[in-house]
Amino acid sequence: MDFLTDSFALDSSGQLIPAAEGKNPRSHFFKGREKYYFPKNSNVWAARVLKSSGLSITPLRYQTTGSLLNKAGEFGEWVVKE
Repeated sequence: MDFLTDSFALDSSGQLIPAAEGKNPRSHFFKGREKYYFPKNSNVWAARVLKSSGLSITPLRYQTTGSLLNKAGEFGEWVVKE
């Protein structure tokens, strides 16, 4: 959890700072403490979150959403899949 919470930028009241809406109504982007660019994008960040929790994943290999979700699916079972 520390890796996850420490990666977000917060406003003066300690709240997440919205950055952009995602491609679907339930996805959102928030400002982070780090700069993101290709190949270091939000999918690589998500893979780093999974790795920090102890899962066997190599973040830079998962730069696309599809590849990241396929790999994440190996670690558990989908609760909701759209």
